[in-house]
Formats: sequence, structure tokens, C-alpha cells
Amino acid sequence: MDEMKSVEQVIGTNLRALRKRANLTQENLGAASAAYFPKPWSVATVSVAEAGRRAWVAADMLAICKLLNCSFSDLLIPAAGTEVQVTEHLAMSGPEITELTANTSSVGGMERVAFLGSTLRSAQDDLIAARAATSAAAESVASALNAVWHGNQPEQPAMDLGSPDEQPS
Repeated sequence: MDEMKSVEQVIGTNLRALRKRANLTQENLGAASAAYFPKPWSVATVSVAEAGRRAWVAADMLAICKLLNCSFSDLLIPAAGTEVQVTEHLAMSGPEITELTANTSSVGGMERVAFLGSTLRSAQDDLIAARAATSAAAESVASALNAVWHGNQPEQPAMDLGSPDEQPS
């Protein structure tokens, strides 16, 4: 039979492993937490969290992920053979939690991620092109204004609007 742990115990076990992987002591982790929490964690706070006796909220979990350069999944996925008691009426296996945190269980989850990545790259390319065009237009306008300011005609107009004789009929 699989071992049963609470979500807090799984997070605590994973937190300890991630802290050690980062070569941090409990004291070092506590001091580093000052960048992400209202006050730095004491060694006792780190110990309580690692023992699985800390109630977690999503914001704190995200801060720890940022601090330890890990994913949300790294905190939530239990060791093989461990069941997680999520609520009184819900227990989940590691693979079930992996599936949920990886967003592969939702219809088209990975396709949406790929589409969003492609869309963001396209938007970034459009932004770069727009910046270049805006910069060129601004330089042209600045040159024309500078010429007018100094009483000179611009060497080249910013835009060729045609002569009055060439207006469309």
C-alpha cells in the first residue's frame, strides 16, 4: 500500500530537498527569504515548513519557487509510491498531480502553450518593426523641423505628397 502524506508534508519534504540541492542551510534559506516575504524566515520557520507543519498559500509557494529557482510542480509532486491527502475527500497519486501541474490533462493544454508562444514571438517581431518605423519617422520629422527652425528648406521632405498639380481627380 502507498504511503499517505498531507500536501503540507509533501511540500515540506520537497522544500528540504530543494534547499539542499541549492546548497543552502536552513539559516541561509531564511535569510534569503527576506527578498520575497515581509520578514525573513527564522530557522524555526524553515524547520516547521520542512516538517510539513506549515499551512501554505499559493503566494508563498510561488515566492519559494522563485527563491529556489524551481517549478510549482517541484514543490507539489510527491516521491514515488506516495499518495497525497489533498482534502478529506480527495487523495491523489504523484502521476495525477504531475498531470494537473503540467497542464496536460486539459484539452489542448500544450497546444495552447505552443500557440501562445508563437503569438508572443509574432507580437514581439511586430513591436520591433513598429519601433524601427517609428524611430525612422521621428528622425525624419526632427530633421525637417530642425531645417525649418534654422530657416532652411529640408533637403528631403519626410513624405512626398506630390505637387498641387498632381492631386487625384
